[in-house]
Amino acid sequence: MTPELYGKSEQVTRVCRLMVVLAGHTVNGLPPGELAKALDTTPSTMTRMLAQLKNEGFVEETKVGGRWRLGPKVLQITRAYEVDIARQEGELNQIKQRYSCTV
Repeated sequence: MTPELYGKSEQVTRVCRLMVVLAGHTVNGLPPGELAKALDTTPSTMTRMLAQLKNEGFVEETKVGGRWRLGPKVLQITRAYEVDIARQEGELNQIKQRYSCTV
């Protein structure tokens, strides 16, 4: 599958960029206006995007209202990735040990 065949989705690109921008603001988050500016979009678009991503668990509002940070879903995905990599490494090590034994 080549991305060129399907074109570029601005919404998907914007969501991906939002995740990167929020990545460095774990505790205090960022206000929607700052996020909108960083993503070159309108505050109303940012508010809708944040609301949808909140419903899916990808962002959450901080205790100081009006600021946003990455949500638990992002960490759950990261953890699942780590667990899968560790499992795959274990299987590869077993194969490696089986084939490196001398007869």
